[in-house]
Amino acid sequence: MKKFVTIFLLVAACQARADFVIVENVRSTDKGNPGESLTIKIKGDVARVETNVPNAPKDALKVIHLLDTYSYDVTYLYPKKKEFDRHSTNWPGLENLMKLEQENPDIGGGPDAAVKLVDTGRSEKVGDYNAEIYTAETPKLKFTMWVTKDVPDYAVLRDLMRRLHAMMAAIPYTPKIDGVAVRTETVRHGQTITISLASVKKADVDTAEVEIPTAYTEATHAPLNQR
Repeated sequence: MKKFVTIFLLVAACQARADFVIVENVRSTDKGNPGESLTIKIKGDVARVETNVPNAPKDALKVIHLLDTYSYDVTYLYPKKKEFDRHSTNWPGLENLMKLEQENPDIGGGPDAAVKLVDTGRSEKVGDYNAEIYTAETPKLKFTMWVTKDVPDYAVLRDLMRRLHAMMAAIPYTPKIDGVAVRTETVRHGQTITISLASVKKADVDTAEVEIPTAYTEATHAPLNQR
């Protein structure tokens, strides 16, 4: 019996640590913003986020983000210079992340208690996904979210994407929503930003993808978040 329980726990742990490859498209009503696509590779608690901007200048600074959704630390990789910056957020727990959201003037969000979350009772097909529609509001922003369970291991992905999107200031942390957002519309300063899930799949992600390459050296210039 003990052997069976041990095997079960090992299988459960492996499932909880599933790797994912996700592509999101970001569009804005701001005419000066060409939009972008995000390729997100998740292994364990760490997400590698690469941004692709159409027709970006060849000399544009390319930055890859490694986001630790457990410690909330951020590492910036600069492939052209083979350099990296580490940024410790000093957010040892989710409570501090939510407190930070409440105090952040750009987000004005916070835990669910501080976000006016509304289940509209409506549903809609978004691509291949059956989605339920929610709205949320903070003192600074208004959100509409299309949420689904029609993705691989949705519960595991849901928890990861909640923390990841909160770190990216894409949407406030909303633990009462049971599902993954396949589309989010955010109204900020009169502009609407739409994040759409283009694809999601379980796939093995090489550990090297979420680590600092050994050939990289620590940057001597100011970190990206301080420029």
